[in-house]
Amino acid sequence: MDTRVGLVWAAIALTINGCGTLVDAPSPDRSLPVVEAVLIARTTSSTVHVTMVPPLDDPAQGPRAPVTARLFLSDEAGHRTELEPVADSAAYLRATLEIRPGGRYRLDGAIEGIPISAETTVPAGFEISLPAGDTIAAALRQVASIAFRWRAWGATAFAASPGVVGRHGGTHTRDTTGAIRIGPPEGDSPTSAPLLLWAMNADLEQYLFDDTAPTSNVHGGFGVLGGAIIARKTLLWR
Repeated sequence: MDTRVGLVWAAIALTINGCGTLVDAPSPDRSLPVVEAVLIARTTSSTVHVTMVPPLDDPAQGPRAPVTARLFLSDEAGHRTELEPVADSAAYLRATLEIRPGGRYRLDGAIEGIPISAETTVPAGFEISLPAGDTIAAALRQVASIAFRWRAWGATAFAASPGVVGRHGGTHTRDTTGAIRIGPPEGDSPTSAPLLLWAMNADLEQYLFDDTAPTSNVHGGFGVLGGAIIARKTLLWR
């Protein structure tokens, strides 16, 4: 089953909690490293999900954490950091490096002796005219319809979590105006919840949302090094 769309929301979890979702890789004729990472602007910690997919002639085994992986993340200014293992998570590595809007980054190294590399440019800006303000009011027991108007530099698609966006009510949109629709929480008590709006670059969009198959930008393996900018708002149900 294709789980690419799960990486959109997993990208946020990768940054905050260090957990994520593997995308279905094409079946290789050898063990293939799969690398997935989203660099989020204005953060200093990025988590990389690394797995090995077995060859076609070994169908009994599924994806597994690599035995060895040594990876580095670098920026165009020459700063370079080695990724460190995430405690109790063999398939995750973490890099400590400032992710700047508009910056270009490179991930390289070797996974079980297989050289891999990928490059991406993080979106340079995300300007949101609507929804205005940091807090958005919504009526309990009703589906919220929240107008959006935004633009971005270096991004090709937008998403909201939670919610569906745009004219077709999908997981992502290229529209710069439209509406976000969000189902109400259970219960009748006023509550608040985070609403995350983000703009993603072409590398991430093509990997997550290609209609036929994900487009990988990882040389020597499969996966994505993508970039995004996230805006955080609060949804107040009352």
